[in-house]
Amino acid sequence: MNDYASYLAQVNIGLLLFGLAYIVFLQKEQAFLLKRFLILLLLMAAALLPLLSFETALPLATKATQLNGNYLPAFLLSAEKAEVATASDSEAMLTVCVWLYWLVTSAFFIVFLSRLAALLRRSFIAPVTGKMGSVKIHEADSIEYAFSFFNHIFIGHLSDLDDSARNKIVNHELVHCKEWHSLDILLIELLQIFCWFNPAVYLFKQRLIETHEFRADQLSVEKGNKQAYCSLIATLALSSAGYSIANHFNKSLTLKRIAMIKSNKTKTSWWKLAAIAPITLVFFIVVSCDQQPAAEAADEIEIANEASKEDIFTIVENLPAFPGGMESLYKFFSENLTYPEEAKKAGVEGKVLVEFVVDKDGTITNAKVIEGIGNGCDEEALRVINASPTWTPAMQRGKRVRTRLILPLYFSLGSSAAAEIPSVPTLVGDPLEVEIKKTKNKDGQTVIAGVVKTDDGEGIPGANIIFAGTTNGTVSDLDGTFKLVTEAKSGDLIVSFVGFKTHKTAF
Repeated sequence: MNDYASYLAQVNIGLLLFGLAYIVFLQKEQAFLLKRFLILLLLMAAALLPLLSFETALPLATKATQLNGNYLPAFLLSAEKAEVATASDSEAMLTVCVWLYWLVTSAFFIVFLSRLAALLRRSFIAPVTGKMGSVKIHEADSIEYAFSFFNHIFIGHLSDLDDSARNKIVNHELVHCKEWHSLDILLIELLQIFCWFNPAVYLFKQRLIETHEFRADQLSVEKGNKQAYCSLIATLALSSAGYSIANHFNKSLTLKRIAMIKSNKTKTSWWKLAAIAPITLVFFIVVSCDQQPAAEAADEIEIANEASKEDIFTIVENLPAFPGGMESLYKFFSENLTYPEEAKKAGVEGKVLVEFVVDKDGTITNAKVIEGIGNGCDEEALRVINASPTWTPAMQRGKRVRTRLILPLYFSLGSSAAAEIPSVPTLVGDPLEVEIKKTKNKDGQTVIAGVVKTDDGEGIPGANIIFAGTTNGTVSDLDGTFKLVTEAKSGDLIVSFVGFKTHKTAF
């Protein structure tokens, strides 16, 4: 659901951005065929570009990134007897909005299907009175208007017009059929169903229909009498009811169509059309870069500079270990961490991030809260961290080193805090499983892509992957995947994660 909400937000931002660009650059252009394709291009860009990643179009940049510390799996502390609401007002409102969105979307979709079914039904039951190539002409006594839908043209009573007038109408609708205008209408209708709250989608729909009519009028009067054609449009102006997903000859654009037919054609401003390209590119870069996970932003993470200044490592061959392993660490928190009464009374809950350093002798130093919620929770988290027993220090190149760790602690009153905790594997000290695939890029460098998993196949986020004997490496993404680029043709990778046995694999 979160992925769809993010995608929907990006699509609607794109629609608003491109709608503004249309008003500024395209609205007054009279190259109707080109204008139609540009509108469709903008709609497809808004719908499809958020699905693409920046890496699809551009190579991954190589740069140095610095990690603040190794994140430990989260610990949750629940208050057993807290009397609080099960959901906040904002969460309740969000739930109502989500239900409202899908309710309205479903209603729009049902209406769309009913109209489509009615059109398809009419195309089967209405008698065929003529045929022009693959286009069928139907007589429909029950209607008093003309419209087309794909390769079907429907002609009603039309006030008993003569054959010349009927031919003009058929030629107009024939343009809609030959240029597949009905497909455009179906696409914009589907987009409107899911983006019904966005004014830009209605703007595009209206302008697309106008462009269809202007294009059909333009081709219909090329060799005919403009005045007679305009009189025909005016005569039929009152017969405007019908199917909203079909193309209508006499559908509510009368004055605009007559004015466009009689107007002097202007030259296309190509610079305005060209201005659409950088706008589309900016939108693509913004939505695509937003999707990139932090772990993939760099080929290698360089820690050497930090180590030389503070003598504190973040990526090491062997991470620090709590006496007895992770199960003992969380048992220690369960027995010693208490929910502050002040926080209970105030209804405070949420995440506290505690950063600390495991020194060369295993003692805890430099503990501090880097993200807190107050009301005594921050102080309680620091108290328990500082009271923890001596750890087994980290090892790098056979030597003990200082290492920075970050522990998320969740204080929950039984409502939203527990839902925020990311999924983490059960830590039991089992060996890590690492799968890698080695390839070459166009520069001849070695590209190592892989995944870090538990023995049951669950990806491990935040695992350290370094080149043996160095401090260069990366961390695994949320699904356990990682990517490294190196000049070396072969070597070893050291993979470690708190609570698991360190893994060494050759590449």
